[in-house]
Amino acid sequence: MNASVILDAINDEIVARGFFIVDISVSKDNDVVITIESEEGIVELDHCVEISRYFETRFDRETEDYSLTVSSAGLDQPFKVLKQYQIHIGKEVEVLGKDGKKLTGVLKDANEENFTMTIQKK
Repeated sequence: MNASVILDAINDEIVARGFFIVDISVSKDNDVVITIESEEGIVELDHCVEISRYFETRFDRETEDYSLTVSSAGLDQPFKVLKQYQIHIGKEVEVLGKDGKKLTGVLKDANEENFTMTIQKK
C-alpha cells in the first residue's frame, strides 16, 4: 500500500464531499495517516469518520493489514499544499522566516512558486 494508490482510490470521493487531501503517509508497518482540509476550513470528527469508513470500503483491512487515522490539518500546522494557501487568501496568517522570526500578516496571493503577504510593522 502506498500513498499514490490511496490517493487514486479515494480522492474523487474526498473532493465530492467538499474536502481536499493535504497529506497521506504510510509507514513501513502500513500505518496510514490521511490529513484533510475543507474549502470552508471546518473539518469535524464526523467528517473524518465518514472518510475513514469510505476508505475501508476501498481497502480490505484483512488483506492489507493496515491501521488508519483520518484527521484535519489543524490551524497550528504549516501549509503543505497550494490549495491551503489559496483558501486563506485575504486572511491573517503567521509565517516563520528563514531567520526563525515569526511574522504575521494578510496573505495576498499564492501560486506554485511563491506567496505574497502584507505585513504591517508597529
